[in-house]
Amino acid sequence: MGKWIEKYGETIYGTRGGPVAPKSWGVTTYKGNKIYVHLLNTDDDNILIPDFGKKVKSITAFSSPVKLKFKQDAFGIVVSIPKEIRDEIDTILVIEI
Repeated sequence: MGKWIEKYGETIYGTRGGPVAPKSWGVTTYKGNKIYVHLLNTDDDNILIPDFGKKVKSITAFSSPVKLKFKQDAFGIVVSIPKEIRDEIDTILVIEI
């Protein structure tokens, strides 16, 4: 647990509850212009993050600088989750707004 906190602590400490209520795929937190999406269930290749009223500039994986493909519309954001960035415990995405 300590090693995880050391690596991913910024996605939790000093953040607030995210703009999206907890879903079956996980939870969100935010700080400044970054929303951290904690995917605790990544069985699907895509997820739908409900609309939260902000324009998304980019989405990356926290563990790598890989920019992820996404489509934003009035219903929300559909994000493609490549298998190579998935973590069996918590895949973390960073949405920059």
